[in-house]
Amino acid sequence: MDIKRGSLYFDHLMTYSMKGKKEEWQEGFAILEELELEQRVYKNGPVFFTFKAHDTGDKGEFTYYRPINEKVEMAGDSDIQYKEKVDVRDALLLRQAEHYQDFNQAYDSIKNYATESEVDVEDSFYCVLLEVYGDIILDLYVPVLGSGESHGV
Repeated sequence: MDIKRGSLYFDHLMTYSMKGKKEEWQEGFAILEELELEQRVYKNGPVFFTFKAHDTGDKGEFTYYRPINEKVEMAGDSDIQYKEKVDVRDALLLRQAEHYQDFNQAYDSIKNYATESEVDVEDSFYCVLLEVYGDIILDLYVPVLGSGESHGV
């Protein structure tokens, strides 16, 4: 387990939010993919999502992010929105989190590390999906509390 400090920054993003169970994390990506074709914009970075658990723990709010090549205008009533940037200046980062059985296990590992290191972290995470030679590598970022301006969660 190699946890270190890092930052996460992307600009020009299409976003989509939905409520769901943790194990349904892949469902929101298809919606953003369809819109990319409709809007004639191009993905220029890895897709990622955040999850903020509700009190029940297994359900919560997902927000999906797709970096694109330029700013787009979205209808105000659309489920898909444009976001100028996501800027997480300080986070605990676990690279290749797919080696864990699931996100909960990887997230718990970071939370335990934070407790041991006396670092206060937020109750949410960013999961970045990197495509490398046909495989998916997952990086997990947990924002540090009080680390300055943070956009996106």
